[in-house]
Amino acid sequence: MKLILIRHGESAFNALNKENPHTRVFSGQADILLTTKGTAQAKKLQEHSEINNSTLIYASDLTRAYETARLATQRIDIIRDKRLNERSLGLFNGRSESELHEYREFIATQEFKHSFQTAAPNGENYQDVSQRVTSFLNELPLTSTQTVSIFSHFVATRLMLRTLLALSDEETLTLKISNCEPIILEGTALGTFQLLTKLEKL
Repeated sequence: MKLILIRHGESAFNALNKENPHTRVFSGQADILLTTKGTAQAKKLQEHSEINNSTLIYASDLTRAYETARLATQRIDIIRDKRLNERSLGLFNGRSESELHEYREFIATQEFKHSFQTAAPNGENYQDVSQRVTSFLNELPLTSTQTVSIFSHFVATRLMLRTLLALSDEETLTLKISNCEPIILEGTALGTFQLLTKLEKL
């Protein structure tokens, strides 16, 4: 099977955090929209022949990923799956650091942003997300010759790559997942897939 993993186009919070890095907003599972740039990034994927030839198209249930899939493929048979959603940040979803006064010490002292153990209050850690994306990958017909495109998010894509390539936790945390930059892999069993495109590191 050939898999194409795509992180959604630039979202409103992506843009906001680039412009104001000192007043970070936590996206998590807040259902936010694409920016004009994000929409253009998604439409640009229409030129990608392997995405166009995909047998199956899957997308996160969140609007920014589903809209990216819709704009990129112009198809109506996109399968939405909540297991592809971004990591939940619980009480922090869609809120800025500046308004989370009661959690100031937690944010300053706890390594929850990219951790396999620690989570935001009522949220998920990397291991939680890994379990649900692996459940999704296990249901794919991996031994088939199909091409499948999967539109998802930063953390979810990192953790799919961890499962597909049998990466360590440390290697997973070095992966750079850019908006609308397709990552192509091929294989027949989880942990044995091979990369067909260059995978950038932070």
